Amino acid sequence: MKFIVLLFLTLVLFSCNNEKRILAKDKSIFDLCSKKCNVILISIDSLRRDHLGAYGYPRNTSPNIDSFAKDSWLFKNYFSTDYLTPVSERSVHTGLFPDRNYTKEFKKTPPQTLGDILNSNGYTSAAIGNSPEFQMVVEYRELFKKAFGNHFHIPKTRMWNNRQFNWNIINDFVNKNKDHPLFLWFPLGSVHAPFGYKLPNKFADENYRGAFYGIHYFANMQYYYDNYVYDPKLPGHKFNLTFLNNQTHLISSKVTGKFPKKVNQIDFNFLNDIYDNGVSQVDYEVGEIIKILKNNNLYNDTIIILQSEHGETLGERKYIAHTDIHDEMVHVPLIIHFPGVVPKIIEKNFVSGIDILPTILDLLNIKFNDYKFDGQSIVRVNKKKIETNITKEEVFHVRMPLWETTLTVDQKNSIFDQLREYQISIGHDFKEYAVRNNKNKLIHRRARFAEMQYSAWTFISGKRLNIPEFEFFDIVKDPKELFPIKNEGPVFNILKKRLLDFEIQVRTNGLKEIPKIELQDYR
Repeated sequence: MKFIVLLFLTLVLFSCNNEKRILAKDKSIFDLCSKKCNVILISIDSLRRDHLGAYGYPRNTSPNIDSFAKDSWLFKNYFSTDYLTPVSERSVHTGLFPDRNYTKEFKKTPPQTLGDILNSNGYTSAAIGNSPEFQMVVEYRELFKKAFGNHFHIPKTRMWNNRQFNWNIINDFVNKNKDHPLFLWFPLGSVHAPFGYKLPNKFADENYRGAFYGIHYFANMQYYYDNYVYDPKLPGHKFNLTFLNNQTHLISSKVTGKFPKKVNQIDFNFLNDIYDNGVSQVDYEVGEIIKILKNNNLYNDTIIILQSEHGETLGERKYIAHTDIHDEMVHVPLIIHFPGVVPKIIEKNFVSGIDILPTILDLLNIKFNDYKFDGQSIVRVNKKKIETNITKEEVFHVRMPLWETTLTVDQKNSIFDQLREYQISIGHDFKEYAVRNNKNKLIHRRARFAEMQYSAWTFISGKRLNIPEFEFFDIVKDPKELFPIKNEGPVFNILKKRLLDFEIQVRTNGLKEIPKIELQDYR
């Protein structure tokens, strides 16, 4: 008799739980979380979308992220606002374009960030990651420490051992605070150059001894250009990137012989392999974060946003780095898990980094009127369900500051100081802008004269760049943006007007004065 009663109760409980799962898709997110929904923001540095299985990559680099994507909404047209980690991520945390959130004037902070807003609404916040870019510039460190207080656990250097996680910190924080609504930000830097250095090797050829052997320890591979690797210690080049030193960028003598060295397909295969080692490592870290949530019964009470801060160029356009606003550097992954919501793939329309903050506030039913966001919520929440609310048919990008201009020559002459004088004489600063829709992309090269004269690639290779004022691409026929269209025509003119109007809008509402500070190296 006891057995029959237990069996009956088990069937009843299973039926109730099953009913809850079935009805979950018709419930509001406010009904699905047992308290205020937790918020997890996973921000991955240098992660390309086309190196994830969820976005069609055939190599098994990302089983945890792929599994997470099957339980979430996957966005095919998500774009970062900029190509640099702190610049693009600041747009995520403010909902504002870089011109309007004081990115360039490091001494000034925006009125509110995501962490500030959630803290004022009862959330307990922590930043735990291995992406040092948010510690290396003091003003960025102070900005984020203001939101996360004593729970700001970010390494201060790019040394490989600082990219290792202390999982006990995460476990302890979650265990102590899981009875309160949580906001956890995980800036992850394992994909960032030096690609795969000191990480488990899953994909690269152990016997490789080509041009990238040893040289790949350098962040951003700044000694490769136009099919050649140049000697980083050759006196004839006489340049250093601002604030670079042996502690942050490892100099190796493993590559011997005559420089420059010609690069071939075997070298690029190795480059992609070590990059994929980094992707595999960050996938492991995402898996551990999700495991901690599930072990603490928080997964079903948590909104999880996984986004890439920017991508990476892996030789497609004669260099290896993230220095520009072409698609491989700004068309990046976005995956969002909503508690109890049916997974889907969002194919059409566009989402920008500025849309993340208003989306989170919409999901949490938090009203915030201190300033108007540049972004918009990508969801619509009603009493029944969550729906997509994506209306954008284009996105805009801001390229600032220019990596090519952060040079010193002969250890003393600041190129940026020269550019500042040039900037004053011509009356505008050194930003570039782009507009992108589903057919075309237009980039306005406002700083082309400075780049042609002072580009890092010019110092490396001795080859002077030739940069037009506008670069216009047919995304459908030329998805890699390698062949600018010369026959401009009416479509070009329409996009040009849209882009110039955007430039006026953000510059009118943004900073007007040139900040009198030293340029930082925060790639």
